[in-house]
Amino acid sequence: MADRAKDWSRTGGIVASVAVAVFLLLPVLVIVVTSFSADPSLKFPPSGLSARWYHAVASDERWREAAVTSFVVGGIATAVASVCGTGLALSVWRAPRKLAAPIAALALAPAVMPVIVLAVALFLTLAHMSLVGTRLGLGLSQGLLGIPIVFLVTGAALQYFDASLLDASRSLGASSLYAWRTVLVPFLLPSVLVGAFLAFMTSFDEVVLALFVGQGTAVTLPNLVWQSLVIDLTPVVAAVSSAALLFGLLLQGLAVIWLRARIRRRRNARATAGDPAVGGAVGALAEG
Repeated sequence: MADRAKDWSRTGGIVASVAVAVFLLLPVLVIVVTSFSADPSLKFPPSGLSARWYHAVASDERWREAAVTSFVVGGIATAVASVCGTGLALSVWRAPRKLAAPIAALALAPAVMPVIVLAVALFLTLAHMSLVGTRLGLGLSQGLLGIPIVFLVTGAALQYFDASLLDASRSLGASSLYAWRTVLVPFLLPSVLVGAFLAFMTSFDEVVLALFVGQGTAVTLPNLVWQSLVIDLTPVVAAVSSAALLFGLLLQGLAVIWLRARIRRRRNARATAGDPAVGGAVGALAEG
């Protein structure tokens, strides 16, 4: 009876996983297929296949300018989120317990605040600074959304860092700055890069702040996609969405390759340091 219940539980888990995967992937498949539609309007299934909409995107100055704006704004947002999120995580890590909780609440505030409220507040604030409709203003605004992401990723990594390593470095004569630069920074670098990647993708896909703050010369791809959906329902929207999906998958693939290569190098280094024979051979080669 117990084995039968376990089998039913395993089968139910598999069925649920497949159902969730289909629910998540089916809309993506619909968008990709629709992007190759030969019809003049956005509909599924298409009556024919054509790559004309990808050519229309590549030849349209508006889409090219929006793509450049998305990358520039994403770079600004990533820089803001990386610096502020990492700084806040380090502050929580080093601060007394009474101060750590308020700092953490401040870092997570953009994640729990409704985006529409944040958009209105930023619009009113940036309007007084003449930053509405500029890439800088939109980048700073979207950087706020990335701060909680970098804060959580970096903060999680700091939980596994042994602070006594910094004390040991200082006891051997290293300055505090040198100890942080040579011990803590290499440890945190992968986490900061992962957080920066997630912050960039958040900015690249964000639309609410882009609609409120990003007008004029700061029209991003999500903003232009929204305008195209309101004005004319053509498969060009599906083509842009599919290209953005491919770009995101490419970045994720590169990130996974980099992380695996880094883990492999660290494992090899540990194996070399832990094996006396290998360590002796490396030392002999170094002396020779």
